[in-house]
Amino acid sequence: MGSAYSISSVVSRRNKKRQAQYSVNEASYMYPLYKTSIQESTYNFENIRDSIYNWSSYSHSIGNNWSKVMQLFETVDKYGTPYQLDECAAIINRDILPYFQSPSGYKKDLLYRLKESCSDHMKSHINHMIEILDEEIECDRVLTNFDVLSRRFDINKLISTNIFFEDAVVDTVYTLCSLIDTYNIDFHTKFCISAESTLYSVFNTIGSDPIEEHYLKKKLDEQSLLETVFDYFLINYGRNHVEKFLDEMEDVCNKDPFIGTRLDQYINQLRQTQARSYIESVTPVKIQKQIIDDSLYGRSKDMDDLILIRESATNTLHELSPDQIERNRQEALQRIKLSPLQTVDLVSNAISVTLEHCNPSNVDKKVHNTLSTVFYSLITLGEGMSVSLFPKVFDSLFENLTRKQDDSSKPVVLKEMTDHESSVSQKLKQCNDIEKKHRIEVYLEELESTIQSISKTTTPSEKEDNDNGTV
Repeated sequence: MGSAYSISSVVSRRNKKRQAQYSVNEASYMYPLYKTSIQESTYNFENIRDSIYNWSSYSHSIGNNWSKVMQLFETVDKYGTPYQLDECAAIINRDILPYFQSPSGYKKDLLYRLKESCSDHMKSHINHMIEILDEEIECDRVLTNFDVLSRRFDINKLISTNIFFEDAVVDTVYTLCSLIDTYNIDFHTKFCISAESTLYSVFNTIGSDPIEEHYLKKKLDEQSLLETVFDYFLINYGRNHVEKFLDEMEDVCNKDPFIGTRLDQYINQLRQTQARSYIESVTPVKIQKQIIDDSLYGRSKDMDDLILIRESATNTLHELSPDQIERNRQEALQRIKLSPLQTVDLVSNAISVTLEHCNPSNVDKKVHNTLSTVFYSLITLGEGMSVSLFPKVFDSLFENLTRKQDDSSKPVVLKEMTDHESSVSQKLKQCNDIEKKHRIEVYLEELESTIQSISKTTTPSEKEDNDNGTV
C-alpha cells in the first residue's frame, strides 16, 4: 500500500456519525421527485438532483432510500450529461456516504452495481464511492478498537496529562504501547493498533491548533509518532533478530492503511545502521588475523598513518552538512535502540556525536538534543542500564559539555540543563511506577550534580582573567 489515510479522517468520521444528519426519523420535508418512473421525455435534472439531495425523505427505510438514490444516479448516467453525473456523484460523496452508520453493506451494493454499470464514467464514480466507503470502514475499525481499549484503560487521561511535556512524549507513547501489549494477540496486530491509537489519541488531544514550541511540535508530528511506536516494538520484539524483524514489519506497515510506506525510509535507515554495527563488530577479528609489522619502523609508520587518518577525519567533519550531522546523531541513537544491551560506551558515543559542531549559534539545540538522548537511554528504555552506571554517563556528559564551552555558551548550557531538570521533575511527580520513580530520582541527582559542576567550571577567558588578577 502506497499512500496512507490521514488520522484526521478518523476524527471527521467520528463527528459525522455523531451528527446522524440523515436519520430518516428526522426527515420533516416532502420528497421533491415529480415522477417515480423517468423516461427521456420526462427527464428533469434539477428535480432529480434535488431528490438525491433530499434522499432521506423518500421513505422510512434507509435501504429503500439508498436504492432510490442509485436508481436516479443511473438515470442521470443514461439520459444526462457527464457534468450532471459528476454533480450528482459529488452530492452522494459529500452528503450521503460519510453519514452511513454501517458502510460495509453499501459497499457490497456498489460492488454489485459496478458489474451492471452502463458507462465507464459511471464505473469511475462508483469505484470512487467504494474508496470512500473503504476509508470509512477503516476509520470505524480504529474507533472501535479505541473504544474497546478505553473501557479498560483511561487513554485520554494518559495522553492529555503527559503529551505536552516534551521529555515525556516518547515515554507516554511507550506506555500506551505497553498497555496494548498486554492483550493476547500477535505483535503485528498489536503494532498496528498501537500506531493507529497513538495517532488518533494525540490528534484528538491537540486538535488542529498549531503547536508553537519547536521541539514538542517535532515530536508530535505523525511521522515521529509512528517511528516512536515502531521503536517500542523493535526494542521489545526485534533486538535479537533485527533483520528478520525489519523485513516482517516493513510488510506489516505497508499493509496498514494509516501507515502505508511512511516508515520505509526509517526502516532502511535502521537496516543500514545495523549493517554498519555488524561490520564494525567483526572487523577487529579480521584485523587480528592479519600479519602486523611489529618492528620499530612498522610501529612508527602506523603512528604516522594514524595521524594522517585523524587529520583527514577532522577535515571531513568540518565539511559535513547539517543534514549529515543530524543523520549521524540519529544513527548513534539507533545503535542504542538496536543493541540488546545498553552500555555506557553507546550512550557516551551518542552524547559525543550529538555535540559535534557545537558553536554559539546552535549550542541550545545541541544541548537540548543531548539531554533528550540521555533521558531516553537511561529512563525511557527502562532497565536497559543499571542505575549504578548513571554516574559514568553523566561524567561523559560533563566532559563533552565542558569541552564545547566558552564564555557565551556557558549560560545557555546551564539554562537548557535547568529547563530539562524542571521537565524531568514534572515527570517524576506523575510517575506511579516505583522502580521507574527510583531511576528518575537517581537521574535527577546526577543531573543536579552535573549542573553544579558546570556552573563551577571556568571558561578560557575566565581562567585568563583569574590569572591576570581581574575580577
